[in-house]
Amino acid sequence: MANLSISITKSSIYEEVAKTTAYLGAKNKLDDGKSAFDQIFVTDADLAMIERFYNESKDALLNLLKRFMPTIGSSADGNINWTLSMPSRFDTNMSGSITSSATSFIVNSIVAKWCEITANDKVKEYADNAAALLLDIKDKVFNKTKPTRTKI
Repeated sequence: MANLSISITKSSIYEEVAKTTAYLGAKNKLDDGKSAFDQIFVTDADLAMIERFYNESKDALLNLLKRFMPTIGSSADGNINWTLSMPSRFDTNMSGSITSSATSFIVNSIVAKWCEITANDKVKEYADNAAALLLDIKDKVFNKTKPTRTKI
């Protein structure tokens, strides 16, 4: 058996969501020609809703990976610190890539949910990205190395 550790801090997710929504807001214009920054950018006042989106995204990721978790625990601070028990032929070279994809999935999922409220024209783009990343994670966790012969 191989172990895979996935550690993602909630604060890093919130920073990435803030960067993405700031960029979206700066690049998009409202009907009156003004910048959509104030409408789309996630502020501290929006964190209660973003927290809900974070938990929904984390649960979707957990649902995909739960078969590899001997015990499903949660941390009080909301950070993700999961240790997965992977099959012996799991390709451990994928560990960093899985964590990176999981982080990107959560960010894209949150932004898609946020865009449902603030920028409907961007929902499909971010929801499709999140779905593709979830599929990417699934492919990576089920990827196995070739069997090797043992010498007797």
